[in-house]
Amino acid sequence: MVIIEPGNYLTRDGTRITIREIQGPSSWPCKGSMWRMYRGKYVPRGHAIWQTNGRYLAVGEHHLDIIIKEAA
Repeated sequence: MVIIEPGNYLTRDGTRITIREIQGPSSWPCKGSMWRMYRGKYVPRGHAIWQTNGRYLAVGEHHLDIIIKEAA
């Protein structure tokens, strides 16, 4: 999976991710949030970063690796 634009994506464990921005050439350019339950509904919360290939960690697989773009 290559992340080329902001939008909603799904991880290996089914967590919904919203990528808000992709900054220029850097190791971790994709910035976004994970959807979590907050006050009775799911909303994007917190801040996390990914590589453009969808990896959450530099080495090895992780349950928060992005694997697919969510349909609009």
